[in-house]
Amino acid sequence: MKNSAPNRLHDGWRERGNIEDETFSADGATITIEGVSTHPGYAKGKMEHAIKIASAIIDRLPKNTCSPETTEGKEGFLHPVGMSGALEKARIDFIVRDFTDQGLRDKEALLEGIVKDVMKNYPRSTYRMQVKPQYRNMKQVIDRHPEIVEYAVEAIRRAGLKPAKTSIRGGTDGSRLSFMGLPAPHLCRRTRLPLAAGMGQPAGHGKGRADHRASGDDLGGAGLGLPPQSRTQKAPIKPGQARP
Repeated sequence: MKNSAPNRLHDGWRERGNIEDETFSADGATITIEGVSTHPGYAKGKMEHAIKIASAIIDRLPKNTCSPETTEGKEGFLHPVGMSGALEKARIDFIVRDFTDQGLRDKEALLEGIVKDVMKNYPRSTYRMQVKPQYRNMKQVIDRHPEIVEYAVEAIRRAGLKPAKTSIRGGTDGSRLSFMGLPAPHLCRRTRLPLAAGMGQPAGHGKGRADHRASGDDLGGAGLGLPPQSRTQKAPIKPGQARP
């Protein structure tokens, strides 16, 4: 089975029959700037404004790449999500996303390089960069249990759908569950948000959104999407088993 074409990844919809076995890996990064405060009437050559330093860092981020609005497919990004502060101290919060851990490290190194270059213009100010892991690509776990995807492929076929493996430009409960010991690729019907196999409660991304996690019933049956009668009339499926 070949991976699906890129256009199945990403317009925000999840196609019926998709098996989503890969997510972003994710870190959060915080840059804290300590500026130099003086009386504004006598600040020439002395003041180093933390908010202006933070603004300079934002301005130096790549313009045509490495941001959510300029990337797609398997491309990751650096994304500033908040900035706060005052003359003496400012803070910028980023989310960092990529499909590989090395990709995360590369983007964090890019960010720190930008910060260091900006700080050269403010010799009496300092910065601190903190990186915290958020979640990791569930494929790191799922690839160690290939039978799970094989069962999902067979289940989707039995449900009369065409299976296709895709990636999620985001992170879901499947990432957390996989690293907690429950490998959890997502089985999808067409919906606005990712769907997790075998889970029957809304994913909690907000009220009023088409946020349904795929239980077995989403594909017409239990567990991995087997037809309803399979609950009592069929033996557990095995890879390569002939379709009924």
